[in-house]
Amino acid sequence: MFFISFSLIQMSCLSPDDPSNYDDEGSLINDSAKIHEFIKKELPEEELANAIADELPDFEAHVFAVESPEGGFGYNIIKAGKLYIHQGTIPAVSGTKGFSSQMKAMHAAEFVIHKLRLGIVPPSVTKEELDSLGVLD
Repeated sequence: MFFISFSLIQMSCLSPDDPSNYDDEGSLINDSAKIHEFIKKELPEEELANAIADELPDFEAHVFAVESPEGGFGYNIIKAGKLYIHQGTIPAVSGTKGFSSQMKAMHAAEFVIHKLRLGIVPPSVTKEELDSLGVLD
């Protein structure tokens, strides 16, 4: 009995490596490593870049000077033309201090955008991540 059920289960599984298991070209490929190969075969290089760019949300980062006694710089992240994140202090660090330079604030903002594009919401950052980016003093 066990052998028969195992055989049935084994026969019903689809392998992403065997194209005969897909009914048509519209079938989904669940292996993320294989999906990029499938897309590359289907689209010319310039169209592939446009297709990937169209899939990514439209994010922008803007740095601003923090108006507080401690000063520094913060960043805004804009998504599709609307304010998405306003960060006036260094995240994951206690206090109300901003980044010490515009470049450090921009680098941190770009890291947050990277996380957002990976689908990490909320895009929390740790002190260790900020330290590894070199944005902490």
